[in-house]
Amino acid sequence: MGACMKLDVIATEFPCPSETFAGNDVRSLVRQGVDVEVRNLRPAIGEALVYLQNWGLESLKVTHLTYVTFLLSIYRIVRHPLLHCYIFYWMFQCKICKPVHVLKTLSLIPRSVEIYLEIAQRKTEVLHIFWGHYPSIVGALVQRFAPKIKVTMFLGSYDLLVQYPGSVHVANRAHHLFTHARVNVPDIRSLGITNKELSVVYRGIDRYRDIGGRPEKKRFSVVTAGRLIPEKGVEDCLAVVQRLRDDWPQVHLTIAGSGPLEKLLRSQIQELELAGNVTLLGHLSHNVLFELLHQQHVMLLMSWLDAERLPNVVKEAMLCSTVCVTTDTAGIEELVETEKNGFIVDQHDIAAAVNCIDRVFSGEVRESELINAAHETLRSRFDLDKNMARYIEVWSHNTSNESI
Repeated sequence: MGACMKLDVIATEFPCPSETFAGNDVRSLVRQGVDVEVRNLRPAIGEALVYLQNWGLESLKVTHLTYVTFLLSIYRIVRHPLLHCYIFYWMFQCKICKPVHVLKTLSLIPRSVEIYLEIAQRKTEVLHIFWGHYPSIVGALVQRFAPKIKVTMFLGSYDLLVQYPGSVHVANRAHHLFTHARVNVPDIRSLGITNKELSVVYRGIDRYRDIGGRPEKKRFSVVTAGRLIPEKGVEDCLAVVQRLRDDWPQVHLTIAGSGPLEKLLRSQIQELELAGNVTLLGHLSHNVLFELLHQQHVMLLMSWLDAERLPNVVKEAMLCSTVCVTTDTAGIEELVETEKNGFIVDQHDIAAAVNCIDRVFSGEVRESELINAAHETLRSRFDLDKNMARYIEVWSHNTSNESI
């Protein structure tokens, strides 16, 4: 099995605006010669083609849940009763009894069977479960009815929070498991996943992407980016800028992202009299966000999200030679080393964040050394093509599921 292997990736929603890392991974695999197709459990989003084009994946074959899935479901039950019966048996075997898990599993049976039939028709060589929760249903079908197909699974922070029992069953029978941070490993084991074939492969970024001429940094500029939900800490970012303004009246915060908190944030900006110091841009395409990061002096991420793991936006800011100040989310020390390639502050510690940025603005921090160290961190641990090549190496290794 070589670089031209047939790989099917099972996702919940691809493309997804908040998951540019998924597009990066798939683009790198295509670039390295893998024959990739992506199959989703959910329907396509309205601008799916636009996002694929932005990610350079307009020719990628992606299938989704459609009305046809349900229209043909009765036919498939009659034509393939064993597939459907096995899912019910598997649910019992995995002890899937939590109401939310039961309901979601039942609702996903028609699409899961449809995906399995697509895979069987294509004669797929490797099935990679991109998210290790409900996509496990497809993995279970493949492991039972197409055992010659290698099944691998990614387990991330969200998968660990969901704690879907089917994940454990499929993971323990998988050819290989992947996760994107060392901090996840104890949590994976605590779920009862004993499969020894587990690799930590960091989500990489494309260090060689180019947007043309590099814009000059805007002095005293701060940027934060992400979905506008409370856990992302954007309100804390406003508090940081409010304090910075006392000594640096020209400080300006740019907020990139959209979400349910947007209306409240606009109101808070007015209440704090920060209209001249803060700009909300809404959701940006990945390319536009990348250009913005190149212009900004400091990246500030005050997240306290449980599922935050080595956020890609911090890596991209490091790549763009932007000094990063981020909170101590799980595993962040695998990416950022305080005083060496960036700064880590405690969650909700406004004063500490203000102090770090104040030192950057005043020139106390040797920015060039910080930025060079950040680039070295990306080169050594977070190179997209090198890290995805590790996936390809695992998939290419001539090992059957039966030997695990």
